[in-house]
Amino acid sequence: MEILVVKSPKLLWEEEIRGFLDRVSELSPEAAVLIGWCGFSTHLIKELRKRKYFLVTSPYDDIAVTKEARKYGVLLDGKAVRIKDIIIGGVGGLNPIQDIGRLSRILGSRITLNILVSYYPPYGCGDLVHALGVRKGLQELTEIIKEIKLRLLVSGGNASEVCRLGSIKALALGEELNSVTIIFHNSLIDASNFFRLP
Repeated sequence: MEILVVKSPKLLWEEEIRGFLDRVSELSPEAAVLIGWCGFSTHLIKELRKRKYFLVTSPYDDIAVTKEARKYGVLLDGKAVRIKDIIIGGVGGLNPIQDIGRLSRILGSRITLNILVSYYPPYGCGDLVHALGVRKGLQELTEIIKEIKLRLLVSGGNASEVCRLGSIKALALGEELNSVTIIFHNSLIDASNFFRLP
């Protein structure tokens, strides 16, 4: 089974988004998680549900998009969904601290979250702002990763990077590589491949 995670390459117009979604569909993933896509119209949200695509918001999304995405069950911010035997959670860009708190309460220590997808990177992975020499990652995200059972974190980032946060593999999607395919075999992560969707 393949799950695709795609970070928006830039702010897109509706027709560009529709074309991009068609390219994602050509890859035939079991499901896809879209990180930080601005410019979704409310009627495009309905298409996400049909395609088994989920949305992790950016800080620039508006209330109409999040409300519509929640209505159609495709908003992943602060919640978890099951796709076959894989559980995926999300931390959006609008209210990341609230999303982290919600996930912490939902999951507790009883459920294993296979993948956590976040708009923001955790502190220490893909978060270095080279020009300033500072990290911009969320410390709260790093803490919840230690708290819950998790197999993989995929986040936005300044640069594409693979790192370890304790025993957890973390993949940060930068501008140069905006997509990752995660391949599962018997509920275990078998492989992950970075690439760029045009």
